[in-house]
Amino acid sequence: IKRIQVVIDRSGGVMHPGLKKYKLQSVLRMEEILNELVHSGKLSKALFNQTLAFLKQSQAGTKQLYSPLADKIKKKIHTKKSNLILSLDATNQKDFFKILEQTAPYIFMLKTHVDIMEDFDEHFIEKLSEYAYRYNFLIFEDRKFADIGNTVKNQYHGGIYKISSWSDFVTVHGIPGDGILRGLFEGTQDKGGFLLARMSSEGNLMNDTYTRRIFEMGERFPQWIAGYIVHGRNQAELRRLKNKIPGNQLMLMPGVRLKSMPGKLGQQYVSVEEAMKGGVDAIIVGSGIIQSVQPGEEARKYRDQAWEIYSQKQ
Repeated sequence: IKRIQVVIDRSGGVMHPGLKKYKLQSVLRMEEILNELVHSGKLSKALFNQTLAFLKQSQAGTKQLYSPLADKIKKKIHTKKSNLILSLDATNQKDFFKILEQTAPYIFMLKTHVDIMEDFDEHFIEKLSEYAYRYNFLIFEDRKFADIGNTVKNQYHGGIYKISSWSDFVTVHGIPGDGILRGLFEGTQDKGGFLLARMSSEGNLMNDTYTRRIFEMGERFPQWIAGYIVHGRNQAELRRLKNKIPGNQLMLMPGVRLKSMPGKLGQQYVSVEEAMKGGVDAIIVGSGIIQSVQPGEEARKYRDQAWEIYSQKQ
């Protein structure tokens, strides 16, 4: 029998199916190390239990987790043959729909900031919904909810925008804890969100620990969380993030340009190629398209580049 020898067994003997013909031999198991740390007073019992729970969860294979909303998005991506999300941050309806008319054929999802519209009225939502139906794209309102459950419930379902009545997805900060997801989505049908796991702005406070906790939160609620908004500085960093995302949930990334470049206000832009080869499922592009002289042509370039790499991996 062929053997694989390791110093520390962190997986409890669980091995990739392709390695079943090998026998695993280890000098130490992670549980033994943790027990010794507890006995020596270097690790608290609470942290010991948390670590064991994490290890058991990993050994059970979190990649089996299934999000129906993530599956819905993937089907839309393949139907539209596009994994481009347009961030259309126009502040008036005339500019908004002028750009959307040119770009809608190339996107599978539209990201909006409805609260920046200076001339918002009920007709805006009616017209937006017509475009979504005609050009077969999903609507993603980038509201970034970040309050307690009861407050976000009112923000999502009420007010002048009534976001839940027309958007398919919203963005959610995990800072308030699990209650924010229950407040937003309990009782809804076919509605969900993306958790903010990493931001592209320089100096943001989302460290690795925070990102891991966000993935854990999304893993607890696959019925509502379709994926995560992340940012990586390069292909290798994105691959590391992709490997940590539970099950079939998705990795979406803003801060993407046709070529890597620094932003004016502290943003960090990476290229479409780096993002896609790093494992990103969908790119989010705003100013690179809407500030172009020909937004439609620019959207086509982004769509073509991203789709070519994405389709090769399927």
